[in-house]
Amino acid sequence: GTIGAVAARYRFYQTIVAQEVEKALKPVHAQLDDLQATVDAMAEAEGLGAHAAAVRVRMKGGVL
Repeated sequence: GTIGAVAARYRFYQTIVAQEVEKALKPVHAQLDDLQATVDAMAEAEGLGAHAAAVRVRMKGGVL
C-alpha cells in the first residue's frame, strides 16, 4: 500500500536527482581531467612522485 508507493516515488526522485547531479558535475570532471596532466607534471618536477601517483590513482578510480 502506502509504504510501497512512497518507496517507489522515493526511488523515482532519487534517480532524477542523481542524473541531475551527474549532469551538473560533467564540466567539473572535464576540468579535473584537463588538470591531471598539469598536476602530474608539477608534482614530478618538484620531486613529489608519490603525490603524482596518488593523484593518478584517485583520477583513475573516480575519486576525483
